Amino acid sequence: MKKITQIALLFTAIATTAQEKMVSYSGIINLEASIPLFEEVNAINEKTTCILIPKKGQIICWISIKDFKFKKK
Repeated sequence: MKKITQIALLFTAIATTAQEKMVSYSGIINLEASIPLFEEVNAINEKTTCILIPKKGQIICWISIKDFKFKKK
């Protein structure tokens, strides 16, 4: 009985440490590529997914180019 309890606690500890990342399915990316004396280039993308992994200090983002909204198509 003691070994079964230890094994169960071990699996629980592994499962809780494996979920140390934060995920966001809502984000906003602003793109501004304007040059003085030329046409203004601004775009907004509101369909962004990002993952933060604090242990490694990594940020991973998925952005679809097709989802950017420009003033002029």
